[in-house]
Amino acid sequence: MGTTTDEMTGRDPYVYRSAHTTADDETAVKTEEIRDEIEHTRAEMSQTIDELQEKLSPQHIKEQVKDSVREATIGRAE
Repeated sequence: MGTTTDEMTGRDPYVYRSAHTTADDETAVKTEEIRDEIEHTRAEMSQTIDELQEKLSPQHIKEQVKDSVREATIGRAE
């Protein structure tokens, strides 16, 4: 009496569990891939932000202005 199939659905519960487990495994793999992509994107964004901070630092801007002024004045005289 109902040893191999579910009496309510007529399905074999072992087949259902196996398919459900496979779906869970696929979801876990996709989740891990997405997490890896997010981590990679975070690292790239962090590097970009660091580069922008360096370019926009007062010291860097001061050096650029000094070079521009020097080039505009001394560079003309030469």
